[in-house]
Amino acid sequence: MRSGKPAAAFAVLLVVSFATMNAMPSDTLLAAMLQEAVLALVALVAVRFAVPDVLKRCTQAVQQRNTVRFAAIALLLTGLIGGTVTLLTWLFADGGNVSGFVSAALPLAAGLIRNLLLLLGICLLTGVYEEAFMRVLGIEAFERALDTKRAILASAALFALLHVGAPDVSAGQLVLLQTALKFGQALLFGVILGALYARTRRLWPCAFIHAGFDILYMAPNVLLTGTMPETYASGAVGDTVLLAVSVLMLSGIVLKIRKEIA
Repeated sequence: MRSGKPAAAFAVLLVVSFATMNAMPSDTLLAAMLQEAVLALVALVAVRFAVPDVLKRCTQAVQQRNTVRFAAIALLLTGLIGGTVTLLTWLFADGGNVSGFVSAALPLAAGLIRNLLLLLGICLLTGVYEEAFMRVLGIEAFERALDTKRAILASAALFALLHVGAPDVSAGQLVLLQTALKFGQALLFGVILGALYARTRRLWPCAFIHAGFDILYMAPNVLLTGTMPETYASGAVGDTVLLAVSVLMLSGIVLKIRKEIA
Protein backbone atom coordinates (compact mmCIF):
# COMPACT_ATOMS: atom_id res chain seq x y z
CA MET A 1 0.00 0.00 0.00
CA ARG A 2 1.32 3.42 -0.94
CA SER A 3 2.21 5.92 1.76
CA GLY A 4 -0.14 8.81 2.35
CA LYS A 5 2.76 11.25 2.64
CA PRO A 6 2.67 12.45 -1.02
CA ALA A 7 -1.04 13.29 -0.81
CA ALA A 8 -0.56 15.19 2.46
CA ALA A 9 2.48 17.04 1.12
CA PHE A 10 0.62 17.85 -2.11
CA ALA A 11 -2.33 19.33 -0.21
CA VAL A 12 -0.08 21.40 2.05
CA LEU A 13 1.97 22.66 -0.88
CA LEU A 14 -1.21 23.64 -2.74
CA VAL A 15 -2.28 25.84 0.19
CA VAL A 16 1.22 27.27 0.67
CA SER A 17 1.47 28.04 -3.05
CA PHE A 18 -1.72 30.11 -3.12
CA ALA A 19 -0.73 31.89 0.08
CA THR A 20 2.75 32.72 -1.23
CA MET A 21 1.46 33.95 -4.59
CA ASN A 22 -1.03 36.22 -2.86
CA ALA A 23 1.42 37.49 -0.25
CA MET A 24 4.50 38.06 -2.43
CA PRO A 25 4.45 40.41 -5.42
CA SER A 26 5.73 39.25 -8.80
CA ASP A 27 5.38 42.45 -10.80
CA THR A 28 9.11 42.67 -11.63
CA LEU A 29 11.60 40.03 -12.74
CA LEU A 30 13.46 40.19 -9.42
CA ALA A 31 10.23 39.89 -7.43
CA ALA A 32 9.15 36.96 -9.60
CA MET A 33 12.46 35.20 -8.99
CA LEU A 34 12.17 35.70 -5.22
CA GLN A 35 8.64 34.29 -5.26
CA GLU A 36 9.76 31.26 -7.26
CA ALA A 37 12.71 30.76 -4.90
CA VAL A 38 10.36 30.50 -1.91
CA LEU A 39 8.03 28.13 -3.78
CA ALA A 40 10.91 25.94 -4.98
CA LEU A 41 12.37 25.70 -1.47
CA VAL A 42 9.04 24.71 0.05
CA ALA A 43 8.46 22.18 -2.75
CA LEU A 44 11.86 20.57 -2.21
CA VAL A 45 11.21 20.28 1.53
CA ALA A 46 7.83 18.66 0.78
CA VAL A 47 9.41 16.20 -1.65
CA ARG A 48 12.23 15.41 0.77
CA PHE A 49 9.60 14.56 3.37
CA ALA A 50 7.24 12.57 1.13
CA VAL A 51 9.30 10.96 -1.66
CA PRO A 52 13.02 11.43 -0.89
CA ASP A 53 14.24 8.92 -3.48
CA VAL A 54 13.20 11.19 -6.38
CA LEU A 55 15.99 13.62 -5.44
CA LYS A 56 18.65 11.10 -6.39
CA ARG A 57 20.42 11.26 -9.74
CA CYS A 58 18.68 9.59 -12.67
CA THR A 59 19.96 6.08 -13.32
CA GLN A 60 21.73 5.19 -16.55
CA ALA A 61 19.32 2.48 -17.74
CA VAL A 62 19.06 2.53 -21.52
CA GLN A 63 15.29 3.01 -21.55
CA GLN A 64 15.53 5.93 -19.13
CA ARG A 65 18.38 7.51 -21.03
CA ASN A 66 16.51 7.27 -24.33
CA THR A 67 13.32 8.65 -22.78
CA VAL A 68 15.12 11.59 -21.19
CA ARG A 69 17.02 12.34 -24.40
CA PHE A 70 13.89 12.30 -26.54
CA ALA A 71 11.88 14.45 -24.10
CA ALA A 72 14.73 16.95 -23.82
CA ILE A 73 15.25 17.32 -27.58
CA ALA A 74 11.54 17.44 -28.42
CA LEU A 75 10.53 19.95 -25.73
CA LEU A 76 13.58 22.18 -26.20
CA LEU A 77 12.88 22.27 -29.95
CA THR A 78 9.26 23.18 -29.23
CA GLY A 79 10.37 25.97 -26.89
CA LEU A 80 12.87 27.26 -29.46
CA ILE A 81 10.27 27.36 -32.21
CA GLY A 82 7.83 29.06 -29.84
CA GLY A 83 10.38 31.79 -29.10
CA THR A 84 11.10 32.13 -32.82
CA VAL A 85 7.39 32.52 -33.58
CA THR A 86 7.21 35.32 -31.01
CA LEU A 87 10.08 37.17 -32.69
CA LEU A 88 8.58 36.69 -36.15
CA THR A 89 5.15 37.91 -35.07
CA TRP A 90 6.70 41.02 -33.50
CA LEU A 91 8.58 41.67 -36.73
CA PHE A 92 5.47 41.06 -38.83
CA ALA A 93 3.48 43.44 -36.62
CA ASP A 94 6.10 46.10 -37.41
CA GLY A 95 5.43 45.71 -41.10
CA GLY A 96 8.63 43.78 -41.73
CA ASN A 97 10.72 46.78 -40.70
CA VAL A 98 13.85 45.06 -39.36
CA SER A 99 15.67 48.31 -38.62
CA GLY A 100 12.67 49.62 -36.71
CA PHE A 101 12.46 46.46 -34.66
CA VAL A 102 16.19 46.55 -33.85
CA SER A 103 16.14 50.23 -32.93
CA ALA A 104 13.21 49.63 -30.62
CA ALA A 105 15.17 46.87 -28.85
CA LEU A 106 18.50 48.71 -28.66
CA PRO A 107 17.59 50.91 -25.67
CA LEU A 108 17.15 47.69 -23.69
CA ALA A 109 20.58 46.33 -24.65
CA ALA A 110 22.19 47.64 -21.44
CA GLY A 111 19.82 45.52 -19.37
CA LEU A 112 20.02 42.45 -21.60
CA ILE A 113 22.48 40.54 -19.38
CA ARG A 114 20.49 41.37 -16.26
CA ASN A 115 17.28 40.19 -17.91
CA LEU A 116 19.01 37.01 -19.10
CA LEU A 117 20.30 36.15 -15.62
CA LEU A 118 16.89 36.79 -14.07
CA LEU A 119 15.20 34.73 -16.80
CA LEU A 120 17.55 31.81 -16.11
CA GLY A 121 16.93 32.05 -12.37
CA ILE A 122 13.15 32.28 -12.70
CA CYS A 123 12.90 29.38 -15.14
CA LEU A 124 15.20 27.08 -13.17
CA LEU A 125 13.30 27.75 -9.95
CA THR A 126 9.95 27.37 -11.70
CA GLY A 127 11.07 24.06 -13.18
CA VAL A 128 12.00 22.73 -9.75
CA TYR A 129 8.83 24.03 -8.08
CA GLU A 130 6.28 22.95 -10.69
CA GLU A 131 7.82 19.54 -11.34
CA ALA A 132 8.18 18.79 -7.63
CA PHE A 133 4.59 19.93 -7.10
CA MET A 134 2.72 18.62 -10.13
CA ARG A 135 4.77 15.68 -11.34
CA VAL A 136 6.36 14.22 -8.20
CA LEU A 137 3.80 14.94 -5.50
CA GLY A 138 0.84 15.15 -7.89
CA ILE A 139 1.38 11.83 -9.63
CA GLU A 140 2.47 10.05 -6.45
CA ALA A 141 -0.66 11.34 -4.68
CA PHE A 142 -3.09 10.46 -7.49
CA GLU A 143 -1.56 6.99 -7.79
CA ARG A 144 -3.06 6.11 -4.41
CA ALA A 145 -6.49 6.02 -6.07
CA LEU A 146 -5.70 5.69 -9.79
CA ASP A 147 -3.39 3.73 -12.04
CA THR A 148 -0.28 5.50 -13.35
CA LYS A 149 -1.80 6.49 -16.70
CA ARG A 150 -4.80 8.15 -15.08
CA ALA A 151 -2.58 9.72 -12.42
CA ILE A 152 -0.50 11.34 -15.19
CA LEU A 153 -3.68 12.66 -16.87
CA ALA A 154 -5.14 13.94 -13.59
CA SER A 155 -1.92 15.73 -12.69
CA ALA A 156 -1.66 17.21 -16.19
CA ALA A 157 -5.27 18.41 -16.10
CA LEU A 158 -4.74 20.14 -12.75
CA PHE A 159 -1.49 21.64 -14.06
CA ALA A 160 -3.39 23.02 -17.06
CA LEU A 161 -6.22 24.43 -14.95
CA LEU A 162 -3.79 26.26 -12.67
CA HIS A 163 -2.07 27.78 -15.72
CA VAL A 164 -5.30 28.97 -17.33
CA GLY A 165 -7.52 29.95 -14.42
CA ALA A 166 -11.22 30.66 -14.69
CA PRO A 167 -12.16 31.82 -18.22
CA ASP A 168 -13.80 35.19 -18.69
CA VAL A 169 -17.11 34.35 -20.33
CA SER A 170 -17.50 37.96 -21.47
CA ALA A 171 -14.24 37.84 -23.42
CA GLY A 172 -14.17 37.83 -27.19
CA GLN A 173 -14.04 34.69 -29.27
CA LEU A 174 -10.32 35.06 -29.96
CA VAL A 175 -9.48 35.26 -26.26
CA LEU A 176 -11.65 32.22 -25.53
CA LEU A 177 -9.88 30.34 -28.34
CA GLN A 178 -6.51 31.32 -26.88
CA THR A 179 -7.63 30.18 -23.42
CA ALA A 180 -8.62 26.79 -24.85
CA LEU A 181 -5.30 26.53 -26.71
CA LYS A 182 -3.36 27.45 -23.58
CA PHE A 183 -5.21 24.76 -21.63
CA GLY A 184 -4.39 22.23 -24.34
CA GLN A 185 -0.75 23.32 -24.41
CA ALA A 186 -0.33 22.98 -20.63
CA LEU A 187 -2.22 19.66 -20.61
CA LEU A 188 0.00 18.14 -23.31
CA PHE A 189 3.13 19.52 -21.65
CA GLY A 190 2.05 17.94 -18.35
CA VAL A 191 1.35 14.60 -20.00
CA ILE A 192 4.82 14.52 -21.61
CA LEU A 193 6.66 15.35 -18.40
CA GLY A 194 4.34 13.08 -16.46
CA ALA A 195 5.32 10.18 -18.70
CA LEU A 196 8.98 11.11 -18.22
CA TYR A 197 8.57 11.12 -14.44
CA ALA A 198 6.71 7.80 -14.49
CA ARG A 199 9.61 6.24 -16.39
CA THR A 200 12.48 7.75 -14.34
CA ARG A 201 10.90 8.46 -10.92
CA ARG A 202 13.36 11.33 -10.62
CA LEU A 203 12.77 15.07 -10.21
CA TRP A 204 15.84 16.53 -11.90
CA PRO A 205 15.32 15.45 -15.54
CA CYS A 206 11.77 16.84 -15.46
CA ALA A 207 12.83 20.07 -13.73
CA PHE A 208 15.74 20.86 -16.07
CA ILE A 209 13.80 20.05 -19.24
CA HIS A 210 10.89 22.19 -18.01
CA ALA A 211 13.30 25.04 -17.29
CA GLY A 212 14.94 24.76 -20.71
CA PHE A 213 11.58 24.89 -22.47
CA ASP A 214 10.51 27.99 -20.52
CA ILE A 215 13.82 29.77 -21.17
CA LEU A 216 13.59 29.31 -24.93
CA TYR A 217 9.85 29.93 -25.09
CA MET A 218 9.83 33.17 -23.08
CA ALA A 219 13.26 34.57 -23.98
CA PRO A 220 12.06 37.16 -26.54
CA ASN A 221 9.49 38.63 -24.15
CA VAL A 222 11.75 38.72 -21.12
CA LEU A 223 15.01 39.80 -22.77
CA LEU A 224 13.54 42.60 -24.86
CA THR A 225 10.80 43.89 -22.55
CA GLY A 226 12.15 43.06 -19.09
CA THR A 227 8.80 41.59 -18.02
CA MET A 228 7.28 38.13 -17.75
CA PRO A 229 4.27 37.56 -20.04
CA GLU A 230 1.16 37.77 -17.87
CA THR A 231 -1.08 35.83 -20.24
CA TYR A 232 -1.11 34.41 -23.74
CA ALA A 233 -4.90 34.90 -23.91
CA SER A 234 -4.28 38.48 -24.96
CA GLY A 235 -6.47 38.80 -28.04
CA ALA A 236 -3.36 39.34 -30.19
CA VAL A 237 -3.20 37.27 -33.36
CA GLY A 238 0.49 36.52 -32.75
CA ASP A 239 -0.30 34.76 -29.48
CA THR A 240 -2.89 32.62 -31.26
CA VAL A 241 -0.27 31.52 -33.78
CA LEU A 242 2.23 30.86 -30.99
CA LEU A 243 -0.21 28.72 -29.00
CA ALA A 244 -1.48 26.84 -32.05
CA VAL A 245 2.04 25.96 -33.23
CA SER A 246 3.12 24.76 -29.79
CA VAL A 247 -0.08 22.70 -29.35
CA LEU A 248 0.54 20.99 -32.70
CA MET A 249 4.15 20.20 -31.80
CA LEU A 250 3.28 18.93 -28.31
CA SER A 251 0.50 16.79 -29.80
CA GLY A 252 3.07 15.17 -32.07
CA ILE A 253 5.31 14.43 -29.09
CA VAL A 254 2.41 12.85 -27.17
CA LEU A 255 1.59 10.64 -30.16
CA LYS A 256 5.24 9.62 -30.33
CA ILE A 257 5.34 8.58 -26.65
CA ARG A 258 1.81 7.15 -26.44
CA LYS A 259 3.24 3.71 -25.63
CA GLU A 260 5.13 5.22 -22.70
CA ILE A 261 1.89 6.76 -21.41
CA ALA A 262 -0.05 3.52 -21.85
